[in-house]
Amino acid sequence: MSYNPQYPNQGQYPGQYPGQYPQPPQPGYPVGYAQAYYGVSPLDRLLGPARRAGVMMIVLGSLTLVCSLCMGGFSAMFSESFWGMMQTEMAKSGQTLPQGVDRAEIQLGLGILAGVMLAAGLLFIVLGILVRRGGTATVIVSIMLMILLTLLQLFAVVSSAIAALKAPQQALSTMIGLAILGLVVLTLVWLIQAAKNAGQVSQLRAGGGYPQPYAQPGAYPYQQQYPPQQPPQQPPQPPQV
Repeated sequence: MSYNPQYPNQGQYPGQYPGQYPQPPQPGYPVGYAQAYYGVSPLDRLLGPARRAGVMMIVLGSLTLVCSLCMGGFSAMFSESFWGMMQTEMAKSGQTLPQGVDRAEIQLGLGILAGVMLAAGLLFIVLGILVRRGGTATVIVSIMLMILLTLLQLFAVVSSAIAALKAPQQALSTMIGLAILGLVVLTLVWLIQAAKNAGQVSQLRAGGGYPQPYAQPGAYPYQQQYPPQQPPQQPPQPPQV
């Protein structure tokens, strides 16, 4: 440590001079300012599950949007010629449609399903963006939606597996459904972790991004453990002659 003539007793009482210990951020600084003092911001650690869940929700919402566009395009091209071709192919494979089902009903059902998937995809993307902030309300709403999606996806996987027992070509769709189910469950786990951290996230944001009680001025222990600074002693004056 270099000697500073302005502080002659600099090595006697460490902590009493500027630069000896880093001073903590004071309340009112931006949230990210605490990272310079703590190395890794506690707020970033607590927001980790929420940010991962938000990214996964955005990915799932984007995939849902793509599927809805494909479904809508399939519904639009469901013409009379396509209907006849599909009936011919089903007859060759020994499959038949239920009685009373016509082309208009199938086309309408595909259009409704495409609209529902489009709305769901947009909702997941918006919630994914909001969930990354760690808000309690958005996390809870997302958990409820992910539970519903988990049940629906589980039902779809079970139905596909049952169909794969009769038609082996359905095995690929079953594997894809299992992969999607795994992503949904992983997102749900991250959302539950984000819900547990939501209270601490609110406290950290109220304290400026660093934990209590260090958010209050004067609460740092090393500020009181050293004696007050002593003024430098003047050398004795020589006697007057």
